[in-house]
Formats: sequence, structure tokens, C-alpha cells
Amino acid sequence: MAAGADDDQERKLAPTERRLERAREEGQVPRSRSLSTALMLGAAAGTLALLGRSLFDASRHLLARGLTFGYEEAFRDDFASLHGSALVADGLLIAMPVCVATALAAIAASLALGGWSFSTRGLTPDFSRLSPLKGLGKLFSLNATLDLGKLLLESVVVVTVVVVFVRSRYAEFATLDALAGKMGHAQLGSLVVSAFGVMVVALAMVAAIDVGLSIWRHRRDLRMSLQDIRDESREADGDPHVKAKIRSQQRQMAQRRMMQAVPDADVVVTNPTRYAVALRYDEARSAVPRVVAKGTGEVAARIREIAVESGVALVEAPPLARALHKHCEIGADIPQALYTGVAQVIAFIYNLRSTTTRPSATPYAGLAVEVPAELDPLTTGGSDAIADAAAEGDATVSTALRVNGAAA
Repeated sequence: MAAGADDDQERKLAPTERRLERAREEGQVPRSRSLSTALMLGAAAGTLALLGRSLFDASRHLLARGLTFGYEEAFRDDFASLHGSALVADGLLIAMPVCVATALAAIAASLALGGWSFSTRGLTPDFSRLSPLKGLGKLFSLNATLDLGKLLLESVVVVTVVVVFVRSRYAEFATLDALAGKMGHAQLGSLVVSAFGVMVVALAMVAAIDVGLSIWRHRRDLRMSLQDIRDESREADGDPHVKAKIRSQQRQMAQRRMMQAVPDADVVVTNPTRYAVALRYDEARSAVPRVVAKGTGEVAARIREIAVESGVALVEAPPLARALHKHCEIGADIPQALYTGVAQVIAFIYNLRSTTTRPSATPYAGLAVEVPAELDPLTTGGSDAIADAAAEGDATVSTALRVNGAAA
């Protein structure tokens, strides 16, 4: 048993959608630094390729202006601060395109992999991170090993690309000092942009590996045990015990409302003890009688008890009681196929009211009620109905009609 319990607690099951969504709400989403680095470097290379000449000219003019000043300006007390501030502001404007491009690339890298996720959980102090033992555990963990391997791979790729690029373009690097003016600057810019491009391609391949690794690590860290899934299901659907209690209370409330409608019924059709169905015929509200209460066993006994206390007549008609209980819902009109049988019972009750002020507490039996055979559960082979009929001795329907306990 203990081994089985331990197996259940092992987190080997894939995370559910609810688990992933909750992790996202807490700020746990897959991220790839290699992807961010590759996109940022690519954005910088693209910006330099498009605006490199203008940025270089602006930088050259900024440098010249910074080194050019008059004799009187050199001896002013506030010249250095004012001149330096102006140069810094212009320098930031020159660098702005590259900074904006790299920032947008960093945001795009995060959105491309993990999507937008904002959480304040990272701002909450967690003193468990200060534990030296946990620090050592993380240092020798699988995640630390993977991070180290990824860093070594990136380093090897970058160094290899730089060495290969410099060797392949060695002649161009060697002739830079021989080129004068704008030709040398253009050659240098071309080499820089080319170097950036080659490094972007190399880092993109590393990023492709890191993206898959980041997604795998994220889902591995969120793996669930069988008990976790059970708890999540219970949380999503509600505690079964609480739901059962709510359903029980709902049934009790519905039963109380049903019992409150029995005193307003015109008749209660019985079987004679197993079933009880209360009918009400209100010509002003409905053209046909409606079922206002029904039940079996103890519920049927309570319906009969309330009917006797309220002066509602009881009529023993087993086939009709079974058919009404089977095919009629509370508050609904009776089906057309039962119109004849119900009309016979209602007519009998109306005639009874004209001869007596209060009906008998004993069910009136012997009324020959017409019920289609296909609507009677007893004739359609229902095992429950057969058992009920056998328990009540309902083999045949007597033709005698008892009024106030006497045979009519």
C-alpha cells in the first residue's frame, strides 16, 4: 500500500490546462534567453544596416563638436557641465534607434514564447531562497546542468563564428588602415554588419534548441501527481460531499413545495400504497388537469396523509397511478393518451362532491379506469412495476366501487 501511495504522489503526469493557466497567472511561463539574445542582436544588426551611415556620420559630428570649443569657453566655470550635458543628450538621440529596436526585439521574444504574463508574485519576499542548502541543491540540479551546458554551447558557437569570420575576411580587415576617409569607414561598417549577421544566424540555431528545451523544462516542472489531478478536479467541480448535500437540500426544498400543493389538489390517485399522484384541474388556468405532486414509498404515504388531513379524495386506480407517475412531470399537463382515464376520475370526484361534504379517509376503489396498455409500466415489462404490483397484490382491478368504506 505504501509503495502504491508513493507512486501516486510521484509527479509523472502531464500538467492539465488548468495547471498551466494557473502557472501563467503566477508568472511561470517558458522563457528563452538565447531567443532574446538572437532577436536583440538581429534587431541591432538590422538597424545598423539601415541607418548605419547616418548614425556613423552623426557620431562623427558629435565627436568633432565635443572636441571643438573656443578659448573663452574653455575658461568658463559652467562650460564643462553644459557642454557635456548637450553632448550626452545628442548621443542618446543617436543611440535611440538601436536601443528602441533591441527593446522591441526583447519584448517580441518574450511574447513569442511565453506570451504576455504580468504577476506581482515575484515581488513577494521569499526567505526560503536564502537557504544555503537549497542553494547548493539548485547548484547541482538538472536545471543548473542544462543552463551550464547551454552557456558553454553559446560560448563555443560565438567564438567559433568570430574566428571563422575573421579568418575568412582577414584580407579586408588588413586593408582597413590603408583605406582613407569614407572608404575605410564604409568598409568597417560593412564588416561590422556582416559579423552581426553571421552571429545572429549562429545564435538563432542555438535559440531553436533552447526554445524546445525551455518548453520541456516548463512542462516538466509543472508535472502533476494523480492526487494533484484529483484535487484539481475536486476544486473545479466542487467537493462531492458538499455537492451531494446541496442536491439533498434542493430535493428537500422541492419536496416541501410539492407537499404544499397537495391540499389544493382535486384528487390523489393511488396504487394503493406504493404510488400516489395528486391531480389538480383548474379550468381558469389550464384546459387539462395537471400533476401537482407525485411519489413512491414514504413520499407517497406523506402525500396520502396530507390529502386526508386536507379533505382531498383518494382514488385507488393502480394502472392510472403507475402511468401518471411514469409519464408525467410535476407541474406539467397530463399526456393526451391519459385524458380518458383522468377524466373518469375527475368526473367521479365531482359527482362525489355533490353527495358528500368531506370524502372518506379510505381510498375509493373499484373505479374502472381506462389506461392504454403501452403507458402502464406493468404491461410493458418493467421489473420495478411488476415487483410493486406483486407487493400490493394488484393482479386484477376490482369492479366494485367502495364509497365511504362501503361497496357501491
